[in-house]
Amino acid sequence: MLKRPKLITGVPRSGTTLACKLLNSVSDVVALHEPILPTNIRNQSHAIAVEDISHSISKLANSLLEGKAIEHGDKERLVLDNPISEESYSEKGIRKLSAKRGLLKIPKICSDTQLFIKQNAMFTALVPTLNQKFEVIAIIRNPVDVLTSWMTVDLPVNRGRIPGGERFNAELASYLESQVPIIDKQVHIYHWFVKQYKAAGVKVLKYEDIVATGGEALFQALELEASTMQHLTPRHTNKPELADALLYVCETLNYSLISDFYSHVDIKCAFLSAVSKPSR
Repeated sequence: MLKRPKLITGVPRSGTTLACKLLNSVSDVVALHEPILPTNIRNQSHAIAVEDISHSISKLANSLLEGKAIEHGDKERLVLDNPISEESYSEKGIRKLSAKRGLLKIPKICSDTQLFIKQNAMFTALVPTLNQKFEVIAIIRNPVDVLTSWMTVDLPVNRGRIPGGERFNAELASYLESQVPIIDKQVHIYHWFVKQYKAAGVKVLKYEDIVATGGEALFQALELEASTMQHLTPRHTNKPELADALLYVCETLNYSLISDFYSHVDIKCAFLSAVSKPSR
């Protein structure tokens, strides 16, 4: 038997992969990157979905204890720096997914190991029910940085869709299937993530705080002790050509929803950073 696994979720491109990387640097801790396929989880009700997730996590834990290969978001490595390639681009000039899903085998773990499971959209859709069974922590990031990333990566959210969330939330799916502009869908998706976390009352941690503290904010939130803090540099996507789109994002954000986390000043600073032309 393992300790009760803990769940990591968050807004896509907000630092959940970084969180897993930091957690995997701690002794007797294993953090898995999206090991559960949402399409394998029944969506008749949230209770049934959480039952399936619990069963999937138990199977993962048993396989790890027995040293067997497990399904993982990347079949080549446990620790990912970034699931999106820095070098591979699509025909439209957006960065492509580099992580390749498949079976991954890691050294057998012991019963003292603390297991973390990371999934973004599916866990977020089910967080009110999941939070009754597991400890859940959610990671968010300044919406300007998030949407800048969404506009430049080859993921469904680039096209205004979030399949892992839509599968378990009919209202979200209905809105995203409508004919509204993609940018409005993206703003709606960001709001949806934050609303889910606030409604469920889970711990919410900011990417900016994780980076500024060298990971200490994450470790404290999860009651872990790390031997050393890491030097982390915040990543920003500089895209002056997206100035008009990002200005629209700033104008349409629900500031009353995000005010607990990001102020008008925070949003303005992120906007200026994203659209400023690099100095020569």
